[in-house]
Amino acid sequence: MIQKIKITIAALLFLVISSCSFRSTQYDYLRQIIISNQKDIPNPEWIIDWSGVKYDAYAINHQDAIYFATTNEHLIGFRDKRIFLVRGFNAIAAEIKIESDNNRIIYYSDNKLKRIDLCGLWENKIHSEDKIQIENQICFVGGSDYNQYENNIYYNQNMIIGLIFKIHPEYPPIKLRLKSNDIK
Repeated sequence: MIQKIKITIAALLFLVISSCSFRSTQYDYLRQIIISNQKDIPNPEWIIDWSGVKYDAYAINHQDAIYFATTNEHLIGFRDKRIFLVRGFNAIAAEIKIESDNNRIIYYSDNKLKRIDLCGLWENKIHSEDKIQIENQICFVGGSDYNQYENNIYYNQNMIIGLIFKIHPEYPPIKLRLKSNDIK
């Protein structure tokens, strides 16, 4: 009887060991497939810089907008020369919506009106050193004459390479740029 138990245990161990070595080969094969597929994943080409914290980001064209997304669940929507949506920057709010109406920018934080600023028209400038085209807009906080900020769009050969925009009245502007370009 004890001899029969020993033989049964030995047979089971043999099956487990041989099964593991077979599964190990399968595991190695699957691991190689996963590793090789990871090489096909694109690298993020954009950097989001907000209050000195930098995030790698992907630019995603969708319908009439560009969305900048990070793997940390940050999302910024840009359309018609305006950042219109910001999500995932918890220090600010769960969601920021920015609307523009003629020369006004209207900031909403978690669906609550935060402020309305008055802005001038967009002006074109050329950065003389590197021939970068800059579209610049000066805005006045709450319509005042003394407290102002700028929104900027940077182009290189008609391709957007950077943005600097106010996204919330109580925080500094956010900077988005292609990794290959350093905007001023």
